[in-house]
Amino acid sequence: MSHLKTTVLFFSVLLTILSGCGNGHPADENVRRLFLEKRQMFEKSADMLENDAGIQKVTVEGVSYVAANPTGIPKQRLDMYQNTLGALGSPGIQCIRRYDGTLLFLLSFKGLVVGGSVKGIAYIPGKNQLGKFTVLPSLDKGLRKLEEGEYVKQIDGDWYVYFGK
Repeated sequence: MSHLKTTVLFFSVLLTILSGCGNGHPADENVRRLFLEKRQMFEKSADMLENDAGIQKVTVEGVSYVAANPTGIPKQRLDMYQNTLGALGSPGIQCIRRYDGTLLFLLSFKGLVVGGSVKGIAYIPGKNQLGKFTVLPSLDKGLRKLEEGEYVKQIDGDWYVYFGK
C-alpha cells in the first residue's frame, strides 16, 4: 500500500511540475500596481529614450546602441538611465526601444529564448501602433495556450501590461 501511495504522490508532483503552477510571471495587478507606484520613473525613462537617438536597450548594467559608435550621449546621461531603471525596483529590468517608438520595460523572463516568454510594461505611443499587439482582458490566465505573439492589457493612456511569447 505504501508503494502505491508513493507512486501516486510521485505522479501528482510530476503532473504539477509539467503543467506548471500558473505561468510564473507576476499577476497583471502587480504589474499595474508597480507602474502606478513608479509612474514618474517610467515616464522619465520614456522621455529620455524619446530624446536620445541611437539607444536601443537599457539595463541596470549598461546601455546598448543601434549604431556601433553612438554620438552625443554624455556619460552623465547614461548614468541617469541606469539610476532611473534601478529606481524602478526590479533588478533584472530591461528597457527596449523599438524603431516605431514603442518601449518595452521587461520585468519577468521565463523559459528559453526559443519558446520562452516575457512580461512587463509597454509604452505604445499613439493608437496606430496598437494594431501590432493583441489586446486581451487579462494576461494572467491561459497564456500557455496563446500562439507566439505580443499581447497587451491597458493600464492607462498609452501604457499597457505586456506579455510576449
